[in-house]
Amino acid sequence: VVSKITTAQSYFEIYSFFVGNICLVVLMLGQAFHLVNKQKLILYSFCALIISNAMILIRAMYQLDWGVGPEIFLLRMSINLEKVPYGEDVVSLVNSITIGLQGGLLVVLGLSYFLIIGIKKARPNVLILYAAIVLGVLNLLLGSSRGPMLFTFLSIIVLIGFYAAYQKRTKKFYIKNMIAIGIVFFSFFLLVNWLNANHIELSIVDRLLETKNNLETGQTEERNDIYNEAFGMFLEKPVFGNQINTYSVAYPHNFFLETLMSTGILGLLIYLGVLTFLLLKVINYKLYGKSFAILFVLFLIFYGLSQTSGNIYQSVEAWCMLAIILTYPKDKVKCVS
Repeated sequence: VVSKITTAQSYFEIYSFFVGNICLVVLMLGQAFHLVNKQKLILYSFCALIISNAMILIRAMYQLDWGVGPEIFLLRMSINLEKVPYGEDVVSLVNSITIGLQGGLLVVLGLSYFLIIGIKKARPNVLILYAAIVLGVLNLLLGSSRGPMLFTFLSIIVLIGFYAAYQKRTKKFYIKNMIAIGIVFFSFFLLVNWLNANHIELSIVDRLLETKNNLETGQTEERNDIYNEAFGMFLEKPVFGNQINTYSVAYPHNFFLETLMSTGILGLLIYLGVLTFLLLKVINYKLYGKSFAILFVLFLIFYGLSQTSGNIYQSVEAWCMLAIILTYPKDKVKCVS
């Protein structure tokens, strides 16, 4: 198990490990992805996310003796192997970050059907879409993890940007959408005020306030210590890198920092080269059709989490999504049929 490596590795071991995690996936998908029906891939992913989110919510309620009141969102939920009282030590099967991630993906994909594909062309029933988005929001709150919440929000902003690019951008269009965005933010603040007035606390709100207080008071979290240790290891061997994990056998929780620590400036240049190619492809998004835009927005959630929670050897979804974007073929039709 990579996470238990405690000894230093040779440069050959380090580079073959890191490059293999990226290149093998890209090469594999690059040979076959042009044969994949992109619209069906999105539809099947949507169905799979509905099932996974529903199972998570049902299991969470089972762990809480089928509690369905607001108190279910006071916890930072995880799906455990055994049913035990909340707060006791237990092996986690699905952690809170993954719960939030599943919810965020479902929200973004559901909104994609409304904004990018269009209701008339969407196979799922409109009521199913609404239910799916609500289910995703519930799991976002259930996980109460800051990373999935933040990057879901940012991905929705990018999704709205794609939506604007595909529409006839008249003054009426901008006014209508600015009003809609204003209503959403205003409703959110009204909801927070209502929760405070009724003494209902959400775990995610408490965690965000805790982060704000830490920034104001200068307090640090355990993750900051890992960041400092990883950067210190990079400074020890800045050109070719140091080793896979930190000296305290932890991963840095940040792809950029992990790349610097393990592969040095050389590895970072390779990594930035991949991201540059990705950026150039996104700039020319209209050459690849609307399915490309949807898959890219989903990729942003995975990649965003890789900057706060993930690591190179466990973030399989991030590398698979990156490979899909990098190898996505040009779409002559340029639309989702």
